[in-house]
Amino acid sequence: MDVPRDQFLVATDAWRACREGEADPRRFGVFDLNGIEGLSYHGLWFVRAGVLRDLAALNGVELLPWDAWGPEILDDAALDADELALIDSVAAAGGEDELRRLYRDPRLTVPDEIVSYTTYDGVRKVTLGRT
Repeated sequence: MDVPRDQFLVATDAWRACREGEADPRRFGVFDLNGIEGLSYHGLWFVRAGVLRDLAALNGVELLPWDAWGPEILDDAALDADELALIDSVAAAGGEDELRRLYRDPRLTVPDEIVSYTTYDGVRKVTLGRT
């Protein structure tokens, strides 16, 4: 909880660095998951998922790192121009008001049902309890 701000890269900063060619997207992700060599998930699509989860958390919906919603994007090839522009707009947001406005976009809002990609229980749909 006391990680100095200059020692932690938030998802929007990672996204911008990747998109501007200042960072290699293949360096972001999970490598050799559960000690299994080659079971790795990384790339710009992985950074995108972090941007979406951060946006949700900033709007009061906290998810797990393996939770997702919207179009299934599990590799960089699935990122089309519209999706890149959408995430670019989140990464460029100028403050909390703009992030709240963006979160109202149905493509960015967490729905009542999400997909959880877990290694211990497989891929499954989860209905969120709302208060």
